[in-house]
Amino acid sequence: MYLFLGGDVVIDSEEVVAVLEGESIARSSAVRQFMKAAARDKKVVDLSDGNAKAVVVTTKLIYLCPVAPPTICGRCSGSPDFGEDGTA
Repeated sequence: MYLFLGGDVVIDSEEVVAVLEGESIARSSAVRQFMKAAARDKKVVDLSDGNAKAVVVTTKLIYLCPVAPPTICGRCSGSPDFGEDGTA
């Protein structure tokens, strides 16, 4: 199944490893280090114009997306139901 991330980007949902909140970049030093390394390797694609609501980690690239994680997960078949706080 394909997953629409925003803009004109559609990926194979089987490639998705993780969907994180965009705020996790600022809150977690481990995520910041991971993102810096990926950016250094030119593996980060910013679809959000600097306002990422979600970080989608795939087997090939990392996408900064303008839509929230529950929306992205809702676009995948068999995705978990999310509570009001956005957690599964």
